[in-house]
Parts: sequence; C-alpha cells; structure tokens
Amino acid sequence: MNKNVERPEEYQQVCVWPGTLVGAENVQAFVKFMDDDFGTRVLYLEEIETLPDEENGEPVPDTGGRNDLFFAVHNDDVGRFAVQRLMAGIRWIEDVLSEINYHSPIYPERVFGYKSWDASQFPVASSDCVPGTNIPKPMCKLVGEDGNCYSVLGLVSTVLRRAGCSEETVDAYRSQACSGDYNTLLAVSMDYVGAY
Repeated sequence: MNKNVERPEEYQQVCVWPGTLVGAENVQAFVKFMDDDFGTRVLYLEEIETLPDEENGEPVPDTGGRNDLFFAVHNDDVGRFAVQRLMAGIRWIEDVLSEINYHSPIYPERVFGYKSWDASQFPVASSDCVPGTNIPKPMCKLVGEDGNCYSVLGLVSTVLRRAGCSEETVDAYRSQACSGDYNTLLAVSMDYVGAY
C-alpha cells in the first residue's frame, strides 16, 4: 500500500496492535470481536510488516518482519477504550510514533499522517520509564519467544542496551531478574521493558 487509508471524521484515533495478524478475509470478524469484547466500534485500516531496526544506519539482523495491525476507534468510544486497550498491548499511534519511542524507521514515513495529536507534548510517567532512568521502556517481544531464562535475560538486556541504557542499568536488571524463580524473572523483565 502506498498511501494511508482514508477514514471518516468519526474515526480519528488510530491504534497500533503490535504482532497482530487479521488478514483481509477476517476484517468483519475482527470488527465484531472488538465490538463484542471491548464494546468499541473500530475501523480496520491496514497491516504493516515492520522494517528491521537500524544501528549506525545498518539493519540489525533478526529484527523487523513483525505484522502490526492499524485500526481506528470511533470518537465516542475512545474514552471507554483508553484503559481497556492497555490489557491487550494496543497503543495509540501518537505514542508509537512519538520522538521518545520511535528511534528507527520501522514503518513507512506515510503512517505519520495517521496521527491526530502530538504525544511529545506530554511528559513520560516514571512508570513508563526503565527503572532508575528517564529512558522510556523499550518494547520487547517476549510472547512466542524461547522461554528459557537465559534467552529472556539476553533478549531483554539487548533491548535495554539498544534503548540507550547504561551497563549499570543492564546489570541492575540482570541482578534483580536472577534473584528468584522464573516468575520473578518475568515480573522484573516487565518492569524494565514493555513486553508483547
């Protein structure tokens, strides 16, 4: 697709659901699911496969290729949906594309046209930052990944480094994450990153 999907005036708030595949043949089922389970009217827009992350202008191996769903919420349902969406990992497009969260171009430039407000004008809540820093929690794909504790430790550590965290912060994460059982590892990991 070369341009953004046009949407009616009553569907201004665009959302991104990372790692979600609907497919053209299931659009009506998705719209019904959102109405039945969230009590929210939505307009399916498109699905975009993410580009690889970049480091020093070069693609980072084994990144990108995630299918992200873009949809719009009816203006009258935004308030109701604002908290519910968090449980499913659904984000406002403005948060996804804000300067503090969007470090390398994983979507085509045109998606900035979906924004209806500017998230960078609002301060980041400390709970949205990596503990002990002012760095927003980076997103980290844990669902469907190898459940081995060493794999989780390595993955989260790498994501923290890419987000700009110091080695001291990464060491603090690893120390806390290894202080208990597997559930402790997961709980601490989710304190440091936005898991999906």
